[in-house]
Amino acid sequence: EGTDGVPRVAPDLVCGLGLTMAALTGIGSWAVGGQLLESAELSTHLPVIGEMSASTVVFFDAGVYLIVVGLILAILRYLGGEAEEVS
Repeated sequence: EGTDGVPRVAPDLVCGLGLTMAALTGIGSWAVGGQLLESAELSTHLPVIGEMSASTVVFFDAGVYLIVVGLILAILRYLGGEAEEVS
């Protein structure tokens, strides 16, 4: 927790989670006999909502998004650490 009561998120954890998510999504289709990074359509029936579908591309993109967010957090933490050392 930081000084303002907001819990801090470790940038390396966010990057690692995003990299794992993107890699598993990319390799998943290859593991079941498809091409590497081949997209698939996932669908399920939810009791209240009904039929729901999503592409595996969404999960890959979410992993890439987490990598970018983690890198931005790491850069901001590094820049903030330098500012505290100077003052």
